[in-house]
Amino acid sequence: MVPSIVLAETLFGDQRDAPVNQVLKKLAIFSVDEDVARVAARLKRLSGMSGVASTIDAIVVAVSVSLGGGAILTSDPDDIKQLADAQLLPIHPIVI
Repeated sequence: MVPSIVLAETLFGDQRDAPVNQVLKKLAIFSVDEDVARVAARLKRLSGMSGVASTIDAIVVAVSVSLGGGAILTSDPDDIKQLADAQLLPIHPIVI
């Protein structure tokens, strides 16, 4: 499962996306809605994080919350862990 917002963060909009697009064909894309956005806002507040820089990470964690927890592949495990620790479900960052 890939939150749709992650596409904006990782893609370039040109031929460099080809390898990523091959992977994305095998994964489901999760559209971010108002409920997920509100959970993300709450996670930012509870974790003591603020600003734009933590918003995408908060949305990724909020998507995981909406799906019942689990693992999150990330290059930023510290921020993911801080956000995940602000709620009760088991969410584990895995560094890629």
